[in-house]
Amino acid sequence: MKTTRSAYLLGLALCFAASSASADHDKAAASYKLGVAAFAHNAFAEAAAAFEAAYAEDPRGASIYNAALAWQSAHEDARAADDFARAVASDLKKDLLDNAKTQLAALEATLGKLSIDGPASARFSVAHASGGLPFEVHVAPGNYVVHATYADGSSGDFAVAAIPAGSTRVDVTPHAVVTLAPLPPPLPETQSGGVLGPKTLPISLALIGGGVVAGGFAIGLGIATLDAISSLKQSGDMSQSAHDSATSLRVWTDVAFIGALVIGGAGIAALVTVHRVKVEAALGPGAFMLHGTF
Repeated sequence: MKTTRSAYLLGLALCFAASSASADHDKAAASYKLGVAAFAHNAFAEAAAAFEAAYAEDPRGASIYNAALAWQSAHEDARAADDFARAVASDLKKDLLDNAKTQLAALEATLGKLSIDGPASARFSVAHASGGLPFEVHVAPGNYVVHATYADGSSGDFAVAAIPAGSTRVDVTPHAVVTLAPLPPPLPETQSGGVLGPKTLPISLALIGGGVVAGGFAIGLGIATLDAISSLKQSGDMSQSAHDSATSLRVWTDVAFIGALVIGGAGIAALVTVHRVKVEAALGPGAFMLHGTF
């Protein structure tokens, strides 16, 4: 097989030299000749690199086909498959084209292939390959990380598994970053107008004042009731009229206390729930204190 490959190289070298007389192909011809010389000295990796350089200057099937043969001789099957694939798509003569297809099929039976896609402006690198997108690269079966760089300077890594005789697609499009709009600032607490709005603050205070007055009146009635009961006990007057008078004072005392609680409680409830006032109450001997913080 090595003899056959060398014969292909020599024949193609003569064809390339004959078709590369123009100055536009000087660099390609020079690289091609270096490849032939390196191959003759069994420097197969060096030969393959020279043939690829010739192909880059002037994309002829002869150059990339010889590069594939050189990589095969260097036991770099994945690189050889890459170059055979490019040779199949080139201007090879039928006999060399058929051989390139045969060699590529044999190699792909044991290799994996990564089909890398993404933004046209992105660049990638994985295993032995790097470049622009889209791109197909042959690799030995196993796990790989495709590194991508983007036009804005950012980069990303994408893990992928290559399987024998299979093709795995890798999309290196960066994941879209969803930026949430900032939440609007909380609305200031407002108090509605009308019955429960700010205009009711004087009414709330008036209710509390009324409750205090009613409470004072209830206390006065309570004292009068106690005095009346004490006088009845001391005088011994058990008449119906004296009893009715004491009972009436007690009833009005209860009414006054209930009224004080209802009126004052309504005012305090309005301050606490509607006007957000902190209210503290204290009950002491003969006194009732109410303290509010606005």
